[in-house]
Amino acid sequence: MENIPTEVLSYVFYFLDISDYKVAALVSRKWYAASRDSKLMKGTAYRFGCSATEKDVESVMLNSRAYNVIFDGFDSPVSMNSSFVKEFPKMFANVKRLTFKNCDIIPAVFTAMLLECKILTHLSVTGCNSLFMTGLLLSKKEEIDQITGVTENIKELSLSYQKYLSDRVLNRILSICPAVCHLGLAGNSIIFHSSDYYKGIQCRSNACEETANSAVLTFANIIKFISNHSSAIKALNFSRTLINCEALSTVVTIETLQLCELYLSCCQEISDSAVLSICKNQPLLSVLDVSECVSITDKGMTDICRSLCSLKTLLLAKCRQITQQSVSQLHNLHQLERLDMSSCFLITTNGIKLGLCAGTVKNLTYLKIVACCSVQDGFTIEASRHLHHLTHLDLSSCKIGDLSVVAFSYRLPNLENLCLAWCQDITDDGLLGTLDLDSPRRESWKGDGDCDLCRCTRKHHPVPCKTSPSPDPPPSSAACHQSLIPEELVPISRLRRLKALDLTSCRKLTDKSIAKVVNFPRLKKLHLGLMPQITDASLFAIARNVPALEELALPQCGRITDAGIKDLTKRLARLSLLNVSNCDLLSNQSVEALFSDAKGLRHLDVSLCGNITREAVEMLENNLKHLVTVHKRHVGTKAGLHCNVR
Repeated sequence: MENIPTEVLSYVFYFLDISDYKVAALVSRKWYAASRDSKLMKGTAYRFGCSATEKDVESVMLNSRAYNVIFDGFDSPVSMNSSFVKEFPKMFANVKRLTFKNCDIIPAVFTAMLLECKILTHLSVTGCNSLFMTGLLLSKKEEIDQITGVTENIKELSLSYQKYLSDRVLNRILSICPAVCHLGLAGNSIIFHSSDYYKGIQCRSNACEETANSAVLTFANIIKFISNHSSAIKALNFSRTLINCEALSTVVTIETLQLCELYLSCCQEISDSAVLSICKNQPLLSVLDVSECVSITDKGMTDICRSLCSLKTLLLAKCRQITQQSVSQLHNLHQLERLDMSSCFLITTNGIKLGLCAGTVKNLTYLKIVACCSVQDGFTIEASRHLHHLTHLDLSSCKIGDLSVVAFSYRLPNLENLCLAWCQDITDDGLLGTLDLDSPRRESWKGDGDCDLCRCTRKHHPVPCKTSPSPDPPPSSAACHQSLIPEELVPISRLRRLKALDLTSCRKLTDKSIAKVVNFPRLKKLHLGLMPQITDASLFAIARNVPALEELALPQCGRITDAGIKDLTKRLARLSLLNVSNCDLLSNQSVEALFSDAKGLRHLDVSLCGNITREAVEMLENNLKHLVTVHKRHVGTKAGLHCNVR
C-alpha cells in the first residue's frame, strides 16, 4: 500500500464519505497527506461552536487548508491586539465560504478577518446582533476602500435574522460586494411602508450615504439596490419577512431581472395573486420555496405547474389549502428534482399519483410528503415503478404498510435516505419481504372522515375543515397484492446504499426483523425510537452489521438493557450521537461503558432514565471533553445508585 502514489489515494478518497476518509487519514502520514488534497478539502467544512477557543481555531486553521469555515455560536472575546488576530493572514488565505451564526463578534475583528479572505465567494452572517448594534461596521471610508478589492468576488451574501440591520449598514456592505448575485435577507424586520422614515427625501438611485436610514431596514432601499443590479441578481431570499403581494410584485416585475431562485418560506402575506405575478414575470425559476405560505390555494399551485416549466426544486410544506385538484398538475414539471409537500393534509393518493406517476417526472431524486394522512400504498407502489432516481424518500405518518416497503426494497435500489416514522401498519413481514401474495390480509384503512382523531396528535377535532374533501376509497387488498410479483418480495436489506433509516414508532416491528435485516454497510443514521418490542438482540445485530453507524436513537425502547449498550460502544467506533432517553432498564453500567469505549461520542441523551444517577452523568461530562451536548433531565428518579466511573 505504501507504493501507491499520493494522487491515486486522493482520487480514491474522493469517492468516500467524509467520515470514511477521516478515518483513512489516520492510517499513515502518506494517507494523511492524501486526505489534504485540495479537491477533498473544498467539500469539507470546519465548524467552531460555542465551546471553541481562540487556541482551538488557531491550531486547526494553521495546520489545514480550510475552504469552508463556520463559526456557530462562537463567543470567545477577541481583541484586536491579540496574537489570534495577527495570525489571520495565515488562517484565512484559502477560505472561500465564511459563515457566522449567532456569534459575538465586534466590527473591527470582522473587518480584519474579511481583509484576509482574498478569494472569498460566499459570506453568510446570521443572528450576529453585536456586529450591527452600534452601526459602526465599515463606517470609515478608508476601511471600505481597503476592503473593496478583497471582497469583489463575493457572489452569495446572506444577512439573515439581524435585529439591528439598517439601510445605512446594508448599503455599506453591498458597496464592497459589487458582484453579488444571491442576496439573502431572511428573518429581518423590513419596513415596507417607509415614507415616515424618509420625510422629505426621495428614494432615488443616486441617494448619498447620509440619506440612508441608520435605524431601520426599509423595502424602498432594498428595491433600489435590486433595480440597480437587476441584470446580476439571480437569487433572492425574503423568507420569514412581512413581504406582501404588492411588494413581491414590485420585485419580480423589475425590468431585466431574471431570477433562478426565489425563497419565500413562511411569508404569511403571500397569496395566489403574488404567485401569478411570479409565474408571469419569472418563467426561468429553477428553485421556488413557498413553504408555510398558508394563503396559497389550488389556483396558485396550478399556475406554478403550468407556467414554471424549468422548476427543479419546489417546496410546498404546510400549504394546507392545496388539494388533489392542483397536485395532479405536477406532471407538467418535467425537470422537477426535489419536491416537499409535507403537512398538505388535503392531498390524496389519486391526486399525487396523477401528478408524479404519469411518466413525465423522471428526474425526481428527493420526495417528502410527511403527515399526508390520505396517501396510501396505492401511490407508493406506483411511484416505485416510475421514480427510479429517488435517493431521499420521507413518508412519515402516511397510511402505508408492508406492500410499500417491499416495493421500495426491490424497485428503488438508489435510496440513501428512507424515513418511515409513525407508519404504524408496517410489520416484520414488510421488512423481511415475506408477504403472502395469495392470501391478502384484511385492510385496516380508515378515512379521515370516518373518525375524529388526528393521526399525528391523536387529539379529537370535532370541527371539520371546510375544504376537506372526501378521502380516496381504500384500495383493494387484492389489487395491491397483484401489483407485486413473487420475485419482488425482497427484504429491506437489499437497499445497500442506505445511509439514513428512520423507523420511529413503527410499533409492530420486533427483533424478528430488526436483528435480521438491519445490515447496511454504509448506514450512518438509525432511528428506532418508540418501539417497545425490540430488545438487546436487535442492538447486538446493529453493533455487528452496521460498522459505520454514527447516530443511533432509541428513545422509549423500554426493553433494552446495559448489555446492549455495552456491545454498541465496543463495536461502533464512529458513534457520535446516542439517544436512550426514557429507557428505564439502563443503569450506571451503561454510563461506564460510554466512558470506557465511546471515545467519539459528542451528543448524549439519557433523560428520564430512572436508574442512571446524575452523579454518573456529570462524571462522564467532566471526563469526556469532546462531549458537546448532554441531556439529563429527570435522571436518577428510581434509584440512588452510586457512581463507579473513575
